[in-house]
Amino acid sequence: MRFLIANLLFPDGDTNFLNIEERVPDIYKHSDESLRLFPRPRCLKSHESFLARYRRVIYIVRDPRDVVLSYYFFLLKHRRLAPGSDMLEFVARFLDGEVGMFGQWAAHVSGWLDARAGDDDFLLLRYEDLQADPLAALRRVAGFCALKPDDARLGQALAASDFHVMQGLEGRQEDQWQATRHTDKHHKFVRQGRAGGWKDELPPAGAELIAKTWDGLLQRLGYA
Repeated sequence: MRFLIANLLFPDGDTNFLNIEERVPDIYKHSDESLRLFPRPRCLKSHESFLARYRRVIYIVRDPRDVVLSYYFFLLKHRRLAPGSDMLEFVARFLDGEVGMFGQWAAHVSGWLDARAGDDDFLLLRYEDLQADPLAALRRVAGFCALKPDDARLGQALAASDFHVMQGLEGRQEDQWQATRHTDKHHKFVRQGRAGGWKDELPPAGAELIAKTWDGLLQRLGYA
């Protein structure tokens, strides 16, 4: 989403991992003072739990069975998880909110939905819907951001943010980009980018435990 928005705002086709912080800054990599210097309207990347002072929000949600897989390999890449760590044990820790800095997945999602669902300044976008119909999803995002690109501009942004393009950028820039410079090169930051990968990679017991624990929220989000 960060790349998609950057490629909409800056249609020069040059958005990459080395300039993304200048285009759609990550709030964890900049001081509050420097963020306030970015020209408005600003688009900031955040993983925060519900904050009332966030007035207009695009909230990306993903099937937690894919989230837990993605996060498992993310932590391996950043050497914050020992190689060969037991996946089922990791699932249990994920369910309890014991991995990462942003608390339990269900509490995070529910917090935003309960406070903002139905609000015109809140756009809920499922990762899976973005994959199924990227043009329609990006059109929604553009409208929410008060942008009026034609389909050619939307297509350009989609092409420049394509999964394989981003993989290629990572391959060329991983030793320069701060987020990947000192990470385990055996694991990719842009890993697979698909929906439903949990069906092949997550142990069935782990998938069942997530589905049982968060059944109501999964149904609310339209996940089987």
